[in-house]
Amino acid sequence: MIDLDELERLAKAATPRPWNRQPYRLGYPLAGEHSITGRDVTIAAGLSPQDAAYIASANPETVLALIARVLDAEEAAMLHHEAWE
Repeated sequence: MIDLDELERLAKAATPRPWNRQPYRLGYPLAGEHSITGRDVTIAAGLSPQDAAYIASANPETVLALIARVLDAEEAAMLHHEAWE
């Protein structure tokens, strides 16, 4: 079971800017302004470009939109079920 409340909390707490991947020798760096140290750091080493692009696409805006669609679909299914009772 997916905990939508926890997923929503995490998405809202994450950096809201567009996410992207930037190839780097050791992995994919996190830009200095987002780094705890203020310097570029690698956040994911050893990923394929496809995996990095996938992870970047699962940004907070996308996750929140998916949660909204799931909740809407669940509500519609419940209303449909109640209409047939």
